[in-house]
Amino acid sequence: MGDAMEVPNRWPFGLCVLAVVCCTFGSMVGCKDRGDMEGSFNIRRPWVVHDVSLRGVVDPLSSRLGWVYDFTGGQRCQLFAPDGHPVEALPYSFSADSLVLRIGGVRYTVYTAWGNELVFGRIEGDVDQGTYHCVPK
Repeated sequence: MGDAMEVPNRWPFGLCVLAVVCCTFGSMVGCKDRGDMEGSFNIRRPWVVHDVSLRGVVDPLSSRLGWVYDFTGGQRCQLFAPDGHPVEALPYSFSADSLVLRIGGVRYTVYTAWGNELVFGRIEGDVDQGTYHCVPK
């Protein structure tokens, strides 16, 4: 009877260990609070992206449109323009300081600047002003 009484007393310790393991490995594979996985930035003329705060990890199989690189955290997520249409990050366009985006069928080259700004470089069209949201799937 004494052994049976000890089992419930071990549960809090076991649950604590399980929680630590889940949190540790969960964060390594992108298991985060949803509030940490969404972000946005604002485009203001002339061609500068301000207030970059993009975080998120997504399943590459969940979208056919490509990904947007998160310059602040090294992760990827799907970007949507102010009018709601997806923004395509062209394949193999990522480097340490630039990426290529296709917004509404128009191709742009984007460069990182100081701090958390992105600067549009080669521009082949107009950029919609507003907030671009990066959303995980």
